[in-house]
Amino acid sequence: MSEFILPIILLALSFCLKLYINREVNKPSVLSAISELPVDVMFVSMAFIISYRIRFSNHVIETYNNGSKLILEKMDLNAGYGLFGVYIIITIFVIVFWRISIKRMDTQKWIAYGILVGLNYIICIVALLFAFTKLYEVL
Repeated sequence: MSEFILPIILLALSFCLKLYINREVNKPSVLSAISELPVDVMFVSMAFIISYRIRFSNHVIETYNNGSKLILEKMDLNAGYGLFGVYIIITIFVIVFWRISIKRMDTQKWIAYGILVGLNYIICIVALLFAFTKLYEVL
């Protein structure tokens, strides 16, 4: 699992740099950065899916209930592209929810803001964990 430390550090670094570099840190800027973080997480997740697709582009991994893995000969190339396409669509939804949440924050509709940001975090965490498991299969 240590393979995933650097991407997490990269996300934290991105968050902090966006928040502190040439910007006054106040409540709106912190809330804006918190709202935007799921978008960054989705792009990291897509990078993991791309890495998974590239790493075993010519193989299929079959995992058994006991945890053992069997590498088969050829991979269904369309499945990797399909998964990437799904991640693009999910990322578009995350971006739309992020933009709407910023509008709700500007109009001080805090409940709607909280629901949208919470939904975005749920979506991006599930997507990131799924990408972790797919990539962990081939490492």
